[in-house]
Amino acid sequence: EALNLALDALTLKGDATVEGAGLINGAFAIDARNLAEIAPFVGIDMEGALAGTLRFAASGDRQSLAVALTGPSFAVEGTGFDGVAITGTIADVFGNTMPNLRVKAAFADFDGFDLEAIDATAQGPLSALNVNVKAQRAGTAIATRATLRLESKPNVISLAALELSRGDKSARLASPVDITLDDGRILIPTTRILAGGG
Repeated sequence: EALNLALDALTLKGDATVEGAGLINGAFAIDARNLAEIAPFVGIDMEGALAGTLRFAASGDRQSLAVALTGPSFAVEGTGFDGVAITGTIADVFGNTMPNLRVKAAFADFDGFDLEAIDATAQGPLSALNVNVKAQRAGTAIATRATLRLESKPNVISLAALELSRGDKSARLASPVDITLDDGRILIPTTRILAGGG
């Protein structure tokens, strides 16, 4: 069925059918102009604007979602992005959620830690989400590979690789390390960095 929803904060247009189990098949064009007004309904702290397409597909008892969104400014759970593009899929949305997403941004602010030219991918279940990130900070190139374990408490980031490079100088993580996020605290064990270059 056709859907045409127009609110102050959101415009949603498209066609969809709802299966017996409540799963959706269809595609929508979305223009979310003020995410702060939508945030209370989805339970996520966010603000800014995003626009693009959402494509829903049902297979058996599983719901999948394909996204293609862009926005000039977007913030979620305190992390802000400028010039952001989000593309990819989320499989089994209501079950064993499996993202396969790519996020690119011209600038990001992680609670005061700024990065530029971010290109990140996230793949796998939330219990072991594989993340690869490339970015720039003040002329230094950063590349990292990690696994995020988000379903257990405390959350754990298993940092497999981290490399910094600038000109002919570089530094890298000597061995993998687990970083624990526990009740607002960040716990980092003793870590060794190998440096090289001129």
